[in-house]
Amino acid sequence: MRQDGKAIEEALKGKVSPVYLFVGERPITTPVCERLLDVLLPGKERSTNLDTIIPEEGTEGTILESLRTVSFFPGRKVVWVQDGEFLLTPDRKGVTPSSSRKSDGHEGDYGTLLGKWLERGNHARRCVLLIQTATIDAGSRLFKTISTRGKVIDLRIPKGSRKASEASARQRIREWFRERGKEIGSDAIQCIMERVNYNDPLALMSEVEKLSCIKEGKITRSHVQGLVRRSREEELFELTGALNKRNIQEALSCLGLLLEQNIPPLVILGVLRNYIKRLIALKAAMGPNISATSFGLFQSRQLPAIKNYFRKTQGNPLKGVHPYGLFRMTAAAERADLNRLLGLVADMPDYDLKLKGGVLAPRLLLERLVMDLLKILKGNLE
Repeated sequence: MRQDGKAIEEALKGKVSPVYLFVGERPITTPVCERLLDVLLPGKERSTNLDTIIPEEGTEGTILESLRTVSFFPGRKVVWVQDGEFLLTPDRKGVTPSSSRKSDGHEGDYGTLLGKWLERGNHARRCVLLIQTATIDAGSRLFKTISTRGKVIDLRIPKGSRKASEASARQRIREWFRERGKEIGSDAIQCIMERVNYNDPLALMSEVEKLSCIKEGKITRSHVQGLVRRSREEELFELTGALNKRNIQEALSCLGLLLEQNIPPLVILGVLRNYIKRLIALKAAMGPNISATSFGLFQSRQLPAIKNYFRKTQGNPLKGVHPYGLFRMTAAAERADLNRLLGLVADMPDYDLKLKGGVLAPRLLLERLVMDLLKILKGNLE
């Protein structure tokens, strides 16, 4: 049984933990949180005993205050933290955390006081803490405390061998259909895997939602072939997504897939050129404040600053990029040296000429460009 199903089943039997940590992209973790809330706060209790802390309000002091405040209504209270990255990820080197994210009188790692609150005993009868986060630092004190005192439900596709990742994705697809009262054949699942990046749970869930609308009984391969189509934009987006994660294996895999599907090398070169230009524009707009500890903080503080910067200049190379895409790019751009990025842009005419002249195989040229770019994004000196 999957981690989330086991946690909900235990809660139904009355075995409730004082804290639940959900790890993964928010569209994936939110439905699971909702299902657990239905168990923890049945009926009308949810409207009276749930305190939801949104990203803009998420400080350790706010969370502790809510946990310590006794509910005016009978029954268990649940505190739902929708953006807990700042509690479970280390501060980036050279970046001072925003004072709005600090708890009163608290110095040191975020999560220290919450960890102490959890260590005092089992609070589950009176209050339960739910935390959603896209990333974690497994070495943080709070994560270790939650692992010991509560439940960690990791809904990410596990990284490791390709075989293990594919097996996890197949299981997840099957369970998502089962949750929606649908049955799907193994050949149909394989067809989904061939058309959608199985390392992207959001893309997988989107296709599951689409196929679940079919009124017929079992989902077949022909259904998938008719409804799930890979567009050029989606394939190219996967390449830039791998670059944002600074994952060389995934980036080269995406590049190979694009070439195998006959995407013109010059088109791929254009995408890489635009991506580099956007990184440069992002660094110029954000300056030394390029780091963003959470999407909520980025959306409320840094995104308005970026828009304001480009109001004063001619043209906006970041126009049309989704805010969440920009947030992901900040992590990629953080360590990159601006001069080296500008050097790559200066080299683009040379790459263009070599691709058109057939001097070297397109795959070799593009792989070299991708690896050079990733060295810069990782902050490597050579």
